[in-house]
Amino acid sequence: MPLVGIGIAFGIIQRRAFVAGLVALGMELYLGLVGEAIVLDHLSTLPGPADLLTPIASIAIGLALLEPRGLRIIVVPLAVFLAATAAGIFLRLTDPSLHDPAFSIAGTVTVVWLVLALGLSVRAFRQSWFDLAGRILGSWLLAIGLLHGGAVIAQAASAPAP
Repeated sequence: MPLVGIGIAFGIIQRRAFVAGLVALGMELYLGLVGEAIVLDHLSTLPGPADLLTPIASIAIGLALLEPRGLRIIVVPLAVFLAATAAGIFLRLTDPSLHDPAFSIAGTVTVVWLVLALGLSVRAFRQSWFDLAGRILGSWLLAIGLLHGGAVIAQAASAPAP
C-alpha cells in the first residue's frame, strides 16, 4: 500500500517535486538494499523492527498525501525517502535466493515500475478532484499504518522475553 501511495503522490505533485521524488526513490531503494543491517541496527530498540517497516512507510506517505498542495513539494520527496528505504530493506529481508543479485534487481524494477505506472497514469488523466482523492488515500494510509504499527508493538509487548 505505501508504494501505491507513492505512485498517487507522484501523480498529484508538481513536476520538480516529481523529479526529486524519483531521485529519492532510486537513492533510497539502493540504500535500503545495501544498508539494511545499519538501518535495522538503529531500529533495534523498537519492538519488532523489521515488522515496523510497512507501518512507518504507510504513516510517512499518508502524512505526505494529507499536506496542502504547496507543502507537498517538500514533504513528498521526504516521505519517499523513508518509504523507499523501507521497501529496499523489505526486499533484502525477503530474499529467498541467499543474496542472488537477480532477486534484488527484479524487486527493484518491480517497485519502480509500480510507482511509475501509477504516477504517470494519474498525471496523464489528471482531474481537479484528484487532490481530494489523494487526501482520502492519505488518511487511509495513515490509519492503516497506525493500526498496523500498534498491532506490531502490542504483539511484541505481549510476547515472552527470550
